Amino acid sequence: CFFCLFLLIFLSSDAIAETVAEKILLFITIDVEAGSYDGKPNKLSDRIYGYIDGEYWGIPKIMELCKKYNTGATFFVDVYEYKHYGAEAFKKIVGQIKENGFDVQLHAHQRWYYGNEKDKMWQYSLEQQIEIIKEGKQLLYDWTGINPVAFRAGGYAADENTLKALEANSIPIDSSMAYGMPLNKLGLLVPLLSINKPSVVGKVKEIPVTVFEELSFGKYKSMRLFDIEADTLRELKYVVEQAKDHHLPILVLMIHSHSFVKWNADRTRHWGNPEKLRRFEKFLQYVSSDKSIVPVTFTEFHNLVQKGYAIEGNDYIPHTGFLLTYMRSIERINEGMKNVLFTIIPPAGIVLFVFIMIYLFKRKKAA
Repeated sequence: CFFCLFLLIFLSSDAIAETVAEKILLFITIDVEAGSYDGKPNKLSDRIYGYIDGEYWGIPKIMELCKKYNTGATFFVDVYEYKHYGAEAFKKIVGQIKENGFDVQLHAHQRWYYGNEKDKMWQYSLEQQIEIIKEGKQLLYDWTGINPVAFRAGGYAADENTLKALEANSIPIDSSMAYGMPLNKLGLLVPLLSINKPSVVGKVKEIPVTVFEELSFGKYKSMRLFDIEADTLRELKYVVEQAKDHHLPILVLMIHSHSFVKWNADRTRHWGNPEKLRRFEKFLQYVSSDKSIVPVTFTEFHNLVQKGYAIEGNDYIPHTGFLLTYMRSIERINEGMKNVLFTIIPPAGIVLFVFIMIYLFKRKKAA
């Protein structure tokens, strides 16, 4: 039983609110999906369980580490993949998550539902979105006996109709907002919706996936997800510390069921990624030792709200800046041309500037 669940059972609503007041609620979230590559569905064993050479690198390992550090986690399961893999396979997946004491909520990649390549929630009408969410909700109820209280659109590709569809299906929380991400249309609702702080539209509370600003040049701002795969441990910690300093009331961390599995370029081989797994464990060590951070699941948060807990604090966007971004590029210089260019261009620019200054100085002296 996790800390917040203990509070919900044994304390009054006033005491709960007092306990989490002035603290940051941390939502550790895992999108559980097999997905596809080159038009072919991936194996559940590869992308959800991460079973490689007798060892698990997927959801069993994630649950193991969260248990070790007593941090709750919410698994957003793409239940619509049952149409390819079978209902029993996904009933087993959600059952294992529940049996281990973790939270199961609804995730949706629509291509599995309709059997086409239209995979963005906003590509569908309000009526179709209502239908999609209705089936997903029913599936989770059939498999767990519990109605989901939260939803996340695949690729964060939600729009205003998604919030209306959730309200029509009595799902009180959405976590699809990821400001600045290319597929996300909820960002168009800012300032009606907050960027990083919870907000409400109709009867649906939006709990955004945390984003931070890595670089800015004038009006251009490069946004990045608070993501165990994408960010360095240095960046993750820096975002947490900025959230504390600026009274951001929540942080939502992104993980995928396959975050700790690495593939070669043509997807013919895969292996466990111990570096990213160590990053996750060190992050769990860090947050579990900080008494100002309270890990919660979406079900626990929903129960807190039902008991009168109110979110306070600021809608703050952390900023990591050039140095941390440059350090990440150096560490990952072998992981793509973007990192190579970002690593080389600044020192090359400095050298070029020095040569120009020397040339101009000599020219002036000769004159």
